[in-house]
Amino acid sequence: MEALNAIQQGAASKPIFSKDSAVTFVVLGASGDLAKKKIFPALCNLFEKKILPPACKIIGYARSSMTVSQLAGKSNPFMKQKNTSVLDDFWKRVSYVAGTYDSPDGFIKLNKAIRDIEKNASGEKRYLL
Repeated sequence: MEALNAIQQGAASKPIFSKDSAVTFVVLGASGDLAKKKIFPALCNLFEKKILPPACKIIGYARSSMTVSQLAGKSNPFMKQKNTSVLDDFWKRVSYVAGTYDSPDGFIKLNKAIRDIEKNASGEKRYLL
């Protein structure tokens, strides 16, 4: 718990991202257990604490064909944040692309989604596997 407090205090005093950063997180395997139980809840926690910049976007990529609403339904039970307003605002930042890992077609769609989101912004990308 002390380590978490130190990280949170450090993040508050020394931001990881500037306020105008256009950061895009790409979550590969977004429909899986790790993503729904750990990655999305962690990103939502960072969002709620305003550690993520306001222009932050998240793109989920997986083989499963689903909507962001369905992804939220799978992930929300694992969120520490239960305020529906915060959760709704968080999920508005998320988009989802379905595709396979063994052919370029899905990755071409993912690349297009990234370019569409970032066409008017220069930013950083974080890939979460």
